[in-house]
Amino acid sequence: MIACYKDAQAIPEICERLVKTFRKLDIGYEIVFVNDHSPDIPHGITTIIVLLLFFGGLQLFGMAVLGEYVGKIFEEAKSRPRFIRKSIMHAGQEYGDRARIREFLANKKG
Repeated sequence: MIACYKDAQAIPEICERLVKTFRKLDIGYEIVFVNDHSPDIPHGITTIIVLLLFFGGLQLFGMAVLGEYVGKIFEEAKSRPRFIRKSIMHAGQEYGDRARIREFLANKKG
């Protein structure tokens, strides 16, 4: 049994090849061609592909958010300062070197 949809031109050639092969092998045969008027592509394949791509994208987005979160945790776990002061301006005075910044911060705390 051979399914054939829109294959009218190919049927004679297929039949001839099958007959030749079966006679060569000395096998009894019966060839049935069936046209069920249905294309080979199943209905709804576009919907399946779109849904697959959508949910795949959703998973990638979730992984990106999770990756950002883990990255932030990693940065915090290092216990490094978020920024390094090069100078401090306070009441019109600039504290530009390390010793003066430490002095300013010590006076501010005490």
